Amino acid sequence: MVCALGFIEHGRRFAQAALAGECEISRLSERQYDVILPDLIFNMEQHEASVENHYTRIQRQQLDKAIEDEFARKDTKDYIDVLLKENVYVFKDHFIGYDAHPALDDFFFGLANAELQSYRGYDTFNWLVQFGGVTMQKYMLVTAFFLSLALKHERFVSALLEKSPEIRLRDVLTITKEKSKLEENIVDGLNKWGPSFEGFTPLTPMEAKIILRVLSVRRDNNSILSSSMAPMPFLIEYSDTAWITSTAAVQIGAVDFLLNSLRYNFASDYDRNQQKREGSMQRALRRLLNEDLPGLTLVENVKIRCDGKTLTDIDFAAIDEDDGTVVLFQLKHQDHYGGDMRRRSSRGGRLKNEVDRWLSAVRSWVSKENTKDIKSALRLKKSFTCQRIFFVTITKHFAHFISSSDLRDDAAYATWIQLFDALNRMGHEERPNTLVGFFEILQQYMSHKMARGFELDELDNYHLPSLSFRIRHASAK
Repeated sequence: MVCALGFIEHGRRFAQAALAGECEISRLSERQYDVILPDLIFNMEQHEASVENHYTRIQRQQLDKAIEDEFARKDTKDYIDVLLKENVYVFKDHFIGYDAHPALDDFFFGLANAELQSYRGYDTFNWLVQFGGVTMQKYMLVTAFFLSLALKHERFVSALLEKSPEIRLRDVLTITKEKSKLEENIVDGLNKWGPSFEGFTPLTPMEAKIILRVLSVRRDNNSILSSSMAPMPFLIEYSDTAWITSTAAVQIGAVDFLLNSLRYNFASDYDRNQQKREGSMQRALRRLLNEDLPGLTLVENVKIRCDGKTLTDIDFAAIDEDDGTVVLFQLKHQDHYGGDMRRRSSRGGRLKNEVDRWLSAVRSWVSKENTKDIKSALRLKKSFTCQRIFFVTITKHFAHFISSSDLRDDAAYATWIQLFDALNRMGHEERPNTLVGFFEILQQYMSHKMARGFELDELDNYHLPSLSFRIRHASAK
């Protein structure tokens, strides 16, 4: 059954890839299909992921070192190990049981909250925005609470296996919780740890119920899992009185599931809060440029007009008044598409179309307007002399779809982490620490220039009793 479902999902993803124009599908007979892939595939997506993973590893290493240093200073590690062994026991001959201890609860919540910061999507929304009347801060802190349960449970399992090695691992990895008890634990826990976070207000039982409905999968909302490659749920209702939690799912994609469920449950709130995210990118970009390229003139939210009509807007502009360089930024804080091929195609196509229109508009404006009007729009001094203008699109999560846009020599694109990488490279490569040098690095390391090409090693055939499909090179058609 599992193999058959996997086969169907594999074929479904090929169909979605064909709709996105990334492969072709031809029907050989009523029950046989050919899937035609390019001879050479450039994985630009993988390049962007590798840059992000590089900095995630650095962040994790720094976190691990900070925790290790704190352990060494306070002998915390030995104390935690002792508490784990003292409080765990064999339950009903085959299962795991353990007693609560405030020191363990505090330790693992702090660890989980720090760990959660490296998860994709953690900074998607300001913590003060609300969904269903509950702040994002409370959703994230409850997610950290569930992550702390998973981390603590795994450590308890390790301690139990040391004490009782005859216990089977498969019997002790699942966590079950009574509904009413879990709600009480969440309210008590967050009202204990929450005051250390700026802007926190006491969590009420009604808010806890709302959050649990968002974070869970039940009989009345299982359609949230209907999309292809939907984020894995980590809290599942399996009776009217109890939850089952997955230690693996909460560590793999807790934030992905939270964001997907917020969109599912509070669509209007989600759309409204989305509109505020580019403002956060503007503030963050200002902070980064001030730190790494001090002395620039930075301008936000410029409406550009031609012949009395508004063409488009410029989200952000950076100007080096000493050498006459202007960089105009378009900022895109889009949601990630995850593993959904259809959503990938839709969001990627929309991004490219928006960038194409923006590039066309700003280039038209620059070519038609005189220097005086450009300086006025960018709020520059009359004495400023413009020598060169560059155009840059910065996206939050994915940018490689822009590679087929009309970039020329004056445009570049990058994800947010690639922007950070470019600024970091300025301190390590022999490049001038200027706006021009920054643009040159962005352009050199665009995803389509850095991605490696892959060839299919072999041809594949997939068979079910009533259906089969073959994978072929384009040159083998």
